[in-house]
Amino acid sequence: MPNLLSLVHIDKNFYKETIDEVKVFSDFNLEVESGEFVSIVGSNGSGKTTLLNIISGSIDIDKGEIKLFDKRIDKEKEYIRARSIGRVYQDPSRGTSPNMTIAENLALAENKGNIYGLSFALNKKKISEYKELLKTLNLGLEDKINVKVSALSGGERQALALLMVTMKPIDLLLLDEHTAALDPNTSQKIMELTERIVKEKHITTLMVTHNLRFAVEYGSRLLMLNKGEVVIDKCGKEKEELVVDDILKTFNEISIECGN
Repeated sequence: MPNLLSLVHIDKNFYKETIDEVKVFSDFNLEVESGEFVSIVGSNGSGKTTLLNIISGSIDIDKGEIKLFDKRIDKEKEYIRARSIGRVYQDPSRGTSPNMTIAENLALAENKGNIYGLSFALNKKKISEYKELLKTLNLGLEDKINVKVSALSGGERQALALLMVTMKPIDLLLLDEHTAALDPNTSQKIMELTERIVKEKHITTLMVTHNLRFAVEYGSRLLMLNKGEVVIDKCGKEKEELVVDDILKTFNEISIECGN
């Protein structure tokens, strides 16, 4: 399959040319094929979230190229990249507008990138469409469509954020510890929902997680990062046959080395 995402000879340092300089990536390379669901694990400071940040454009790289379908995007602003890259964050309060209703949030997501006029209205037809869309989540949110998002639970907000970010076609989905702030039962439900949405919409996905079980059980490829380098890369049959114990020893050794 063709590469959807390519990171070529990436360098990224923080606090450059100071005594506090931190080198996260040095000549880092990564290729992700179209349709892959990549789980990314690693200890704190391994570069996981920085990787998502440089792909999305929330921070700049010092050197190298980032390509989406062979088109360079590393010079594009974050809001430009957001037209083809969606992201769900660890904090359930991000990715939605808490003071607006579920229906209003869905309308914003549906109209992402469009120019609004002087009025903003939701007609009955749209409400019906949104209710049908919400039913696919199996959380009963269709009965809360006029409720403000701030009144929802963390799991409900993450489910809504997933739905919103994938309402319009995107090329790449970034999941940044999107179950970390949830209880175990809710986390499991969000992961099942994530897998279903990703498969149904055939979205190439990068998921950063600290949950080794989720990393092993979900997705088609697993990467482990350490100090900005890929130390484990399993895909295909190797990934399917992985169990947590296969990567736990390496993960623990890295965590102890990093003082975590």
